[in-house]
Amino acid sequence: MTDPNANATMYQLSKDSNFHFGILRALAMATYDGADIDECLVAANSIVPGDFESFSKSFLAIANNVYRRALGIAKTRFPVSARIAFFSAATYFRSADFHLHGNPADARIMDYWAKQTDAFDQGLALLSPPGTRLNIKTLDFDIFPEVTWPPRAAAFDHRFAAVMAMDGVWDFGAVVRHGFGPDAMRIHDSGDKAKFDALAKRYLRPGTPTSIR
Repeated sequence: MTDPNANATMYQLSKDSNFHFGILRALAMATYDGADIDECLVAANSIVPGDFESFSKSFLAIANNVYRRALGIAKTRFPVSARIAFFSAATYFRSADFHLHGNPADARIMDYWAKQTDAFDQGLALLSPPGTRLNIKTLDFDIFPEVTWPPRAAAFDHRFAAVMAMDGVWDFGAVVRHGFGPDAMRIHDSGDKAKFDALAKRYLRPGTPTSIR
């Protein structure tokens, strides 16, 4: 039976549309050195559609393998390779956790989250300069720690509200711009707002097979 939620314009990585989306979440991180395409496809290949345990176990196996590899890399000689492996392992641990929340009492939720945090923090320490965490205080509550790269924080500290994104205090446009491709960026950099807005509307059309949309 055809899945009514499937996107006919995009190759489906699983017959289960929810699993397809979950695999894409991990795959999308490859652009930012947070996953490896081959590793994601290996995990996808062993996932049984509709089987939450299968999804979790497939990504957990990849996460453990990549984490062990990261630990074995000489960090002083190959910091970039080690960093990518740690960030990738963190992505896979998060993916392994993704479909476990139907049972909030499942002990694996906290276990996998602790493992992803450990892997992510080790990758964070290998950035140049190393990333740090900021706890932003307000009068009524504290915003949980976000990752910030010190030089960028210095540039944006006067307008935190405008730049808070999933990446922390960061120039989010600079993070995603490469996903649009060189032609779109040439239009953006030319300053032709009308032309760029028209191009952006094409990305927003339903059925557009792009993670940017």
